[in-house]
Amino acid sequence: MQRINRPRRTERRALADLDLIEELATILQTKFPQAAEAADEVSFGNSGDGLPGRTSGISDPTARQALDGRRQRRIEHVRKARKEIGHATRSLRRAVVHAGLAGEG
Repeated sequence: MQRINRPRRTERRALADLDLIEELATILQTKFPQAAEAADEVSFGNSGDGLPGRTSGISDPTARQALDGRRQRRIEHVRKARKEIGHATRSLRRAVVHAGLAGEG
């Protein structure tokens, strides 16, 4: 009886990881541009009931929006996403090189 050459568990796991990478890359191609655009967006929402307030300072809605913690967090998440995409690209490139070298030997 002939033994069927089935990939080992480690190879099956690597192939499953490659399928996941492909799926995640597709999602990321859609989500990342939207995230980057949202992080740069400055919206001027209605900040009250429309009645003038009694404040002694000058109202600066642009600065308030630019310094908003939510916007800063979105910008930071986009920065981290760019960094992780770079790491993933370099790792995948190294994996391709090693797979090619293994195939040659």
